[in-house]
Amino acid sequence: MKNGKLVVAQIGCGKFAEYQDLPNISSLEEVALKWICDLDLERAKEMQKKFGAEKVTSDYKEICAD
Repeated sequence: MKNGKLVVAQIGCGKFAEYQDLPNISSLEEVALKWICDLDLERAKEMQKKFGAEKVTSDYKEICAD
């Protein structure tokens, strides 16, 4: 928790994430989307821009280290 919000990461940015997971996460005021991760970094950056994640990576280990 940070500032009263649950901080989350989305690992994997396929169509299900784009049309189900990320819209739902983004719609929740009590959730902060910190990370978006995908093996295809350009895809992850596209989802970051679309859903406003704070950080983006293609290596899930960065998320675990955070």
